[in-house]
Amino acid sequence: MIPLEFAASIIRRVKEPSQALISWFWLCYLCVRPANRDDDMSESVIASDLDFDGAAVVAELNQLLRLRTTPIGMKMFATKADMEAVPRIRRPKEIHTTDQIVGQAARNGWTVGITMDDLVGAQCGTVIGLHPRSDEWLSGDRMTGVWYSNQEEAAAHQASMDVLEYGHFEAMAVSPLAANRLNPPDICLIYAT
Repeated sequence: MIPLEFAASIIRRVKEPSQALISWFWLCYLCVRPANRDDDMSESVIASDLDFDGAAVVAELNQLLRLRTTPIGMKMFATKADMEAVPRIRRPKEIHTTDQIVGQAARNGWTVGITMDDLVGAQCGTVIGLHPRSDEWLSGDRMTGVWYSNQEEAAAHQASMDVLEYGHFEAMAVSPLAANRLNPPDICLIYAT
């Protein structure tokens, strides 16, 4: 893993904005990925820089790229109580998709925490490890005729998806990176718009 400060120093040297964006995504991946992709993510150190300064990272990104959407952090929690301890956390009052929860952080600037009970179904929960990768989920039944024209394509897609292992996490939170509420985040999500 490389320190975020090193990643930012490389970005400063890139002159072409599109190259800066590509470099930034690559360096974010290097900063937050487990050391070995085969490692169990729950046992890996996802980010080791406890002095992560999200506000500085976002300020530099905005200076380089003029982003129109708030960069956010995502973090998984072993317990619901740990997630609820995040400062200024909001909890959904209705059922949502994971995409909608992420959108609330990116577009509204909210810090939002969820459990599987807050999500519309297995597709949303399985990807982030809050629901098992069950035979029903792997079958692709719910995707047939919606995203895929037949059962075989849907099942192949489900089987090929990288997902967090079920049973390690009870909750997830999203928050604007600049708020530094998920310090450090497991994932930095930056919309290139």
